[in-house]
This record gives sequence, structure tokens and C-alpha cells, in this order.
Amino acid sequence: MERKRWRVFLDTSALIAGGVSPTGAAREVLRLAEARVIELIMSRQVLAEADRNLAAKLPTLLDDYHLLLRQLAPVVVEDPSHAAAQRGRPSHPSERWHRFWRQPGLRWWTTLSRGIRATS
Repeated sequence: MERKRWRVFLDTSALIAGGVSPTGAAREVLRLAEARVIELIMSRQVLAEADRNLAAKLPTLLDDYHLLLRQLAPVVVEDPSHAAAQRGRPSHPSERWHRFWRQPGLRWWTTLSRGIRATS
């Protein structure tokens, strides 16, 4: 019986950090995705923002970044509407600035330091 993989949404900063650093939590998330232990989820906005930031700040890494994306084969989801993003409510007062949206099968939005429970 095949074990169901966790679906993990990766934001722009974690994607770039994992791609440029040989160590760290973001790199480990990318390694888990490459090994198909987890299913990586990214929005079109994350991909565009990462591409734009790398082109501006680290243009020599663009080819390697695009190769990494092909190897990771993330599931690309549509960007949330403004209203959907506003429905997200952080469960911890120190996480007020975080927003997330619910996707079918996605129950937790996770930073590298803690999980934030999705709300209805």
C-alpha cells in the first residue's frame, strides 16, 4: 500500500533559500520533494516572484534554478483571490502577518518554525 505524501506549499523565500544554500531547513524541504517524499505545491505568483528576484539579484543562477524546478516538478496552483487570502486567520498572535488559503487536502500551512492550523 502506497503511503500518501504530504502536500507542502513553498513560498518564494523558502524556494530561493533552498536553491542557493547547501544546508538548512529550506534545502531539506527541496530534497524531500526531489526524493518524492513530499508533494511540492507552488502558486504561479511564487514562481514569477522567484524568477524576477533571481534575475535581478543572482542572474548567474537562473539556469540552475530552472533545472531545479524541472527536477522538483511542483504542482502549480492558481493564485488565491484577494478575498480568499483575507479569509485566512493565523492561530498564533505572533503570526498576524501570515495569510494562507485552503486548497482541497491542504490542512496546515507551515513556516520553518511552526505550523499554523487552517481555519474555516
